[in-house]
Amino acid sequence: MHRAFPEATVEGFEDLEKAIVTGGLRDVGDAHVLAAAATCGASVIVTDNLRDFPEKLLKPYGLEAKSADDFLADCIDLDNVQAMAALNKMRLRFKRPEYSWDAICQKVEAQGLTQSASMMQEFSDVLK
Repeated sequence: MHRAFPEATVEGFEDLEKAIVTGGLRDVGDAHVLAAAATCGASVIVTDNLRDFPEKLLKPYGLEAKSADDFLADCIDLDNVQAMAALNKMRLRFKRPEYSWDAICQKVEAQGLTQSASMMQEFSDVLK
């Protein structure tokens, strides 16, 4: 991960992580996620474990938790032309097997990203 996306590395969150462990997280194994997000100034934690990141715990850090589907749908909604171009570029990287746009949308939906798949279908005309 560090090699592919080095700017995503967060350091210096360990003291906050220790404080968070005693602050009421449902799963103390998630403390590093909250601490790293707060340390780097993130505004959103993307997780499908929403109940493990309650609003009352995130709010003091200026954070909110979103599901992957909500986050992706928000990205598409923010700029559907740019989002669709980026998604199509990723789709075109698949070589074995290659995937049609419909096949990618079906895969996205099968992963539980129903809102995102629907938006991908809706804005597919942007690709033409």
